[in-house]
Amino acid sequence: MTERFENGDPVFDLKWSGDTPHSTSRLDNKKTAELLWMAGSHTGDYHDNMNSEMFMKWLQEKLIPVFEKLYEGKKMVLVADNAPYHHKRIIGCLGNLSKKQTVELMVHHGVEYIDLPYTYETRESLAATEGDNEEVQDRGDCVRIFFHPEEQLQRASSTKARVATLEELKVAFVTFCKEEKPELLECQVEAFLRERHHDILWTPPYCPELQPIELFWAAGKNHVRLKYNSNFKMKDVVKYLREGWYGNGNEFLDPHPFRKRPVDCRRLCDHCKEFAGTKYVSLCGGISGRMGELVVDPTYVDEKVKVPIDTLVVDMTSEETDNEILLETGML
Repeated sequence: MTERFENGDPVFDLKWSGDTPHSTSRLDNKKTAELLWMAGSHTGDYHDNMNSEMFMKWLQEKLIPVFEKLYEGKKMVLVADNAPYHHKRIIGCLGNLSKKQTVELMVHHGVEYIDLPYTYETRESLAATEGDNEEVQDRGDCVRIFFHPEEQLQRASSTKARVATLEELKVAFVTFCKEEKPELLECQVEAFLRERHHDILWTPPYCPELQPIELFWAAGKNHVRLKYNSNFKMKDVVKYLREGWYGNGNEFLDPHPFRKRPVDCRRLCDHCKEFAGTKYVSLCGGISGRMGELVVDPTYVDEKVKVPIDTLVVDMTSEETDNEILLETGML
């Protein structure tokens, strides 16, 4: 999304430092939601070069200012997938933390108790002390015990019923936050958009077909791939990315067989809506049916805070868009 001027062109005159375009604000007040930077990872997975801090910075300093200038007084509904870096929370994502790191984080945020699964072994081990020990509470489907960091740093085993496994400890941490400190679980993206009177629509994981931006990015990447040669520099990559997105000239004034047309974003959105119309939406609370034929339950009340699965799991898997889809949408 770029700010449009009298000639209808996006902002092309980016400032450069060496071989990398800057993302800072411009003195002429021109705005663009594009954010371009040199990759810091050599893994080949572009997800490794994005994190929650950079995503929030883009949202706050790029996307929202551009949208609000282009569409003053309008409400934006941001459609986003469930990549972990979209869900920046105060406690962050626990998926890759060790037991020591998890315990340290729990101490930092003042965890007082943990709930452990009430298995047969747990019942047998704690039954003798339950009546005399105020630190043990039978809560039906779980056992609540006081949180002692030194104790939880031990290795869990069948003879140590009070010591949680790493997975149990993470679930217990999120459960404590939900009950005692829900602000630690609030998604900062959701909070920021709500404060600006905007909203966000999360699409299911592993469904790039529901994201028009995936097709848009693919148009740029495929165009760069067609033009690539061994002498390419970052400026060339950016040039051909933009050609793949915005086209490379007026096909009527300067026609030639290699003219690249701009991406038709409306067609991309229509393609994704058509695909969404074939899917059930049973995971959406208060909504049933199929896309295009939705039934809303007027009595449904959404929970204020839910246990966010992204705090427990990290999976950066992403699927590349098929060239067949791009051909169908007229982008190749």
